Amino acid sequence: MEKLELHLKRNQEYRMSVWEISRFLMKLNSSFYKNSLLNELRTAFSDGIRPEDVFIMDSSFKAENINDKLERIELNSASEMMQLVYIGKPIFLYPSAENVQLFEIFSIVEKIRNRINQFGYSKRNTDWILSELLNGIDFESIDKHQEIIKSEILMEIKKKRESDIDKADSILSDIFEKSKANLKDYEKNYIAIEEVKKSLSNHTEVKNKKLKDYFNKFEYYFNKVSRPLIYIVDRKAGTCSLLVEGQVNKKKADENFVQLIEYKKINPDFVSIGVSLIGVPLVTKLLNNSSQKLVDEHIRESIELTKKKQQTEILEQEKLKAEIEQLKLSNQASRDGRKINNSYLKHQLMLLEKKQEDKVAELQKTYKFEITDFKRIDRTI
Repeated sequence: MEKLELHLKRNQEYRMSVWEISRFLMKLNSSFYKNSLLNELRTAFSDGIRPEDVFIMDSSFKAENINDKLERIELNSASEMMQLVYIGKPIFLYPSAENVQLFEIFSIVEKIRNRINQFGYSKRNTDWILSELLNGIDFESIDKHQEIIKSEILMEIKKKRESDIDKADSILSDIFEKSKANLKDYEKNYIAIEEVKKSLSNHTEVKNKKLKDYFNKFEYYFNKVSRPLIYIVDRKAGTCSLLVEGQVNKKKADENFVQLIEYKKINPDFVSIGVSLIGVPLVTKLLNNSSQKLVDEHIRESIELTKKKQQTEILEQEKLKAEIEQLKLSNQASRDGRKINNSYLKHQLMLLEKKQEDKVAELQKTYKFEITDFKRIDRTI
């Protein structure tokens, strides 16, 4: 995998700790990864994927929990869907009856796992609850599911702690009643929600304040979660597929993540990182203030030092800088070519991309790194 190696120097008189280096790379990686997600979303929407078929998990995926089984999930498989329950709940870009129902299914299972274990009911014994709910749920059928699940759970609790039956019963009833109310609210607002969806094709914001919460959560969690998982649902196949698989599969990580190549604890600190050329359009926020300065410095030095080797290095730097600029233009042309007709989606993607660019610029300001060199590396790190 062809990569770009950036040499960064910390403009501080004191040495930077390993913790600070790790934090810098973690934040840079988050923006780098999110930029890759946005690129894939832009392509998906230009290919006709519906916003109702895109969801984000509301909790961050931990890098150490590598699990390539998360790349493709069977929606009707309780064991596979349980892998997502362990992470969080699905937040869809646009609501639909199926989407609201799936969110409430996850919410019910999550709450039962977190609240009923205090009575000795094992968290591990919740797969069957998910399976029961996946058979179908709406505000009319939820009472039936409630009775089946409550009966089974209370029977188990009674064997161990009979004195807690009433309290557990009350908690379970509360969990189901809240989900029932949410499902009923969606049903009541269905027509108005569909009207909002139609209007968003020509508008860049949700004008119905009462219904904003149905549409704004995706953006909220995209910005909040440092390592989000985003899926595209294939309703016909009954599956959902992960965007940017490198998040859960190390073999596919090179294109979408920043990697530390070298760290020398000298004064000032020197860090060498590798980024794929795919991500250059984002990291140019780091390069913009340094690349021209680098070329100018090399040219000034060449007046005094006319060694052939240094002249070659100058030409290579200038060539690579020109290639980076061309890549930026190519990326912009590619973005412009991926036509998204929905004004709201186009606007939201633009805002989210700007957010990541600003975060990278803020990183440079906060950690006071200056790029002292950059070169092409033709190897997988």
